[in-house]
Amino acid sequence: MSEELIPVVGYGFIALVVLAMAAAPQSWWAQELARRYGVRPSGPFGTFTRRDHLRRATASACACVGFVGACFAMTPLLGRWPVTSQPALITETYLFAFFVLGGMGLLAMLEALWRAIFFRPQPPPLVLDPTEWRVVADLLDRLAAAPIPELEWATFAGRPMRDPTMQRVRDACLRLCAGQPRRFSGPLSGAAHAWAGALRAAM
Repeated sequence: MSEELIPVVGYGFIALVVLAMAAAPQSWWAQELARRYGVRPSGPFGTFTRRDHLRRATASACACVGFVGACFAMTPLLGRWPVTSQPALITETYLFAFFVLGGMGLLAMLEALWRAIFFRPQPPPLVLDPTEWRVVADLLDRLAAAPIPELEWATFAGRPMRDPTMQRVRDACLRLCAGQPRRFSGPLSGAAHAWAGALRAAM
């Protein structure tokens, strides 16, 4: 493959993935690709707190330092080969990638610090339907204990809720587990219990 085709193929693949996600946003792989990794929100109903934003800033700062350090560590390698040789081109590509990722880490750190400094707690939501809140809280507790029947999960995942707050909680649950409810009985069990407790405390 020629050098000119390498970026075309790379960016073309990224464009195909983005278009496929837009065409099938409810598929499991699209939800998995769209799922956010890193610091998880610890506030009620999956909201970020000031402490969460500070943790995000710390993680982003560590990533930025790591990528910038990798740039400095790889810089001496450029003088070992001719400028137009393949090893030199590969080294320059990695240097550029690490530099861009370090810049993204710096921007993410500044954004998280801005949100932490000007953080305002959200007011508690209004309970429009206490019965629906209790049903969702019980469902979250049962999800954390063991997988629920597939029909019950399909009903919860596919049926819109009358209460806007419960609709947001449902959407947040689907994003958190990427459409795979078995995750709530594993690493996400703590989040499920915390959300259920927040729902009962707000009623």
